[in-house]
Amino acid sequence: MRATHYAAALYLAAAAPWSSAQEPPPAPDGSPTAADPSPRQLFETNCGACHSLDLPESQRLNRQTWRWVVTDMVEQFGATWITPEQQDIIVEYLAENYGAGK
Repeated sequence: MRATHYAAALYLAAAAPWSSAQEPPPAPDGSPTAADPSPRQLFETNCGACHSLDLPESQRLNRQTWRWVVTDMVEQFGATWITPEQQDIIVEYLAENYGAGK
């Protein structure tokens, strides 16, 4: 039980900066948007705009839970610039690279 509370606290602490995020992050090359970014670039640019990538990279969640996390970041913490298509790509990237059993 205590580990669950600790994990939830880490999640909320990492997500807290998203509450004020309203603008899309700049592309890695500094341009307003990157043309056809890779799944990794989408993850790094969008998720890294508000929090360290250490937390998501250290977790091993299943696809359904990654979907919930990404949806929560958009709907609850303000990452509204991430399109539904980009959300799908990020979820797939996370599940494939940081999924359960990886």
